[in-house]
Amino acid sequence: MIVGSSGAGKSVFSRNLHQITNIPLYPLDKIFWKPGWEESDKADFREKVLEIAKKDTWIIDGNYGDTIEIRAAEADTIIFFDYPRSLCIWRAMKRFLKGRLFQVKRKDISEDCEERMNWPFFMWIWTYPHKGRKKALAQIEAAGFSFEKIIFIKRERDKNRFLKNKLTT
Repeated sequence: MIVGSSGAGKSVFSRNLHQITNIPLYPLDKIFWKPGWEESDKADFREKVLEIAKKDTWIIDGNYGDTIEIRAAEADTIIFFDYPRSLCIWRAMKRFLKGRLFQVKRKDISEDCEERMNWPFFMWIWTYPHKGRKKALAQIEAAGFSFEKIIFIKRERDKNRFLKNKLTT
């Protein structure tokens, strides 16, 4: 289970981990968002996530607080991207500009969802270290997942070391 702030690099990391391990990858942005940024029905979305989480192996990339407890209850590993908000905002802005200026399409989101950056999204990233992070960790704890088993990725070298270890195992 991969969680953390938007712009932290969860999706790229998840794709790399999928390529190394061949474990099926399920990006929640692609499951939740319909074309044109139309939201899925929340009950249907939860049901889809539960169905995926019950599988033997998976990599699920994304936050979606309403499903964190479902995933944490079934996860054997949680990788928590815990990067500074300034880096996350920079990366989200860079992704937005690449999408708009160079028409770079994200692989982890539905068709016809143009990259966006608006004030609520900016504020979600900005407040994540104090609000979103705290809430996600409480939900993980409520699901009975041991904090000692969470892998916190705080720097690029943590991420690179983790992936390198997966390459050799």
